[in-house]
Amino acid sequence: MDYNYYFDKIELWEEGKKSFFDIHKKLEDAEFEGIMDKAFKEYDNGDKAFEAFMLPLVEKLGYPIEVLTTYFYVRISERTFDEYKRRGISENVFYDTMNEIAISSRLGFDRHDVYGIPQAPERPWDRLFLDCKLFRFERLQFEVFKAPVDTEIDGHKISKGEICINTHIQGYSPLREEDCEKSYALAREFFKKYFGIDTCVFFCVSWLLHPWLRESLSENSGIVKFQSKFKILEVTEMPQEVVQYVFFKKFDDPNLYPEDTTLRRLVKQRLIDSAPMGIALGVRL
Repeated sequence: MDYNYYFDKIELWEEGKKSFFDIHKKLEDAEFEGIMDKAFKEYDNGDKAFEAFMLPLVEKLGYPIEVLTTYFYVRISERTFDEYKRRGISENVFYDTMNEIAISSRLGFDRHDVYGIPQAPERPWDRLFLDCKLFRFERLQFEVFKAPVDTEIDGHKISKGEICINTHIQGYSPLREEDCEKSYALAREFFKKYFGIDTCVFFCVSWLLHPWLRESLSENSGIVKFQSKFKILEVTEMPQEVVQYVFFKKFDDPNLYPEDTTLRRLVKQRLIDSAPMGIALGVRL
C-alpha cells in the first residue's frame, strides 16, 4: 500500500504520518519479526487481547498506546482494503470510511492531547469500520443493525430485531442538509446492492436529536434540519454525553467551559441552569 497516498486520502495530520513511519521503521528490527501476524491474531481475538498485545510495545517503541493504536489500525485496514476489493466495493468508499482513523486520532488530541486513537470507547467503536460493518458516504456513516424497538414511520411498520440501518454523525464538519440527504441516497443504493436491503429504515441515537436543540437553534440550523427528518421515539437525559462531544474535556465547574461557538454558549448555559440535555432515538426512511 502507498501510505502517503492513503494518508492524503483519509486526511491524516502530519503528526500522525510522522509517528506512523517512525514506528514502521522501528518494527523492521529483528526483535519484532512476525509482529503483524501477532497483531492480526490478537485483533481477531477481541479488544482486550489486542490491548494486552499493544501494552508491552508502549515502552519498547516509546509511543503512547493511542499512537500505537492508530499505527496498527492503519495496518489492519490493509486487510479491510482487500475485503473491499473482494466484495467489489469502490476504493472511494474505502478511503471515505477509513477517514475515521484520522477523525478518531484528532479526537484523541482534543480530549487527551495525544494525536492517536483513544482507548475506550473509540477503539472498540473503530473496529466497526475495520470489520466492514460500518461505511461512510459523504457526510454520514451507516451500520447494518437490528431495530431496537417496534415502531412505524410513514406507514412502514418496523419490528424490533428487524434488519435496519444505524446512522452515525462524524464530528468536525458542518451538518448541511444537502450533504446529509446525499449520504442517505448513496446509502440506499449501497445497502440494496451489497446487503439486499430494498427499503432502508434509518435509526439514529444521538445528542443531536434531543428536542432542546430544536427549541434553542434557528430553524435554518443544520442540526434542526437534520432533526426534522426523524420521528423521535425516546429521549434520555444525559448531559455529560453532550459535554464530551461539544467540549471534549470535562470540568467540575461549568463556568470554565469556553463560549467560542453558539452551540458551546448554549450548552454551557444549560449546564449552569441544570436544564435538560441528553440523547434521543429517532427513525426515518
